[in-house]
Amino acid sequence: MIAGQPVAYPFPLLADEIAVNDTVGERDIVVFYTSGQASALDEGNIDASRDVGLAAMFRRELDGETLTFFVDLDGVIRDEQTGSAWNVFGTATDGDLAGGQLTPQLAAPHFWFAWAAFQPETLLFGVE
Repeated sequence: MIAGQPVAYPFPLLADEIAVNDTVGERDIVVFYTSGQASALDEGNIDASRDVGLAAMFRRELDGETLTFFVDLDGVIRDEQTGSAWNVFGTATDGDLAGGQLTPQLAAPHFWFAWAAFQPETLLFGVE
């Protein structure tokens, strides 16, 4: 829920995009995705489970400036304003903003069927 609006970002879309810039209500946010998280429900042995990835959501503002993120040709998340590199934890790891930290936005992955049952007005990113 962002600024009172339930919103969901499908993991397949996130896996394709890696960094998704969005505005919900009047709040500018970004969702970062990374692979490497195995499903705990897929197999009896988690090491044999499929990779479902993980995502984190942040406000796009840093020091009063709204940043826009993209993924470069090497797969590194960068902001358009300075070209600084960012990790999935919302920390700038290289460039002019190195050491900068985006503010986390409360978000958690849920099973869609459960979330949608209780939040039927959810905006589903990428679906019109």
